[in-house]
Order: sequence, then C-alpha cells, then structure tokens
Amino acid sequence: MKVFREFSSWVVVKPVDGVGCESVSLVKNVEELKQAVQHVSSSGQTTRFLIQKFADGLAASVSLISNGVYARPVSLN
Repeated sequence: MKVFREFSSWVVVKPVDGVGCESVSLVKNVEELKQAVQHVSSSGQTTRFLIQKFADGLAASVSLISNGVYARPVSLN
C-alpha cells in the first residue's frame, strides 16, 4: 500500500476523533494496515482515520486551556 512507500517504519492508525486509545492500532506491515483500517471502520464511531508514523518514546499527555491563540497547561498526565 502507498502508506508503506511513504513511511519507512511502523505506523499508528487511529480514529480522527477518538477518545483515549480506543480503536488505535500499531501497524507493522500491509496486512496489519488492512486489519487496522477495518477495525476503525467497524467500531461504529467514524470511518475517518489518521495514519501517522510511530514515535517510540515515553507516553505522556498534557491538558490545556486555550483560546486558539494562547494556551496554558493545566496538568501533565
């Protein structure tokens, strides 16, 4: 598939507007990509999804309050 010509490493497939890690898949090859896309589509949430290069590292998130111009961190999770 085209995505594996563009990404040289693993990719992550996830819904555009998912919550938490729901319907997120780590994909290592074309067959897993097909399964991940089918999983997102069959979840009932959405048929729209993102494919992003996998970034290995420490999992972390931040909660922000923003007006679209300025942002202030509230908590690190």
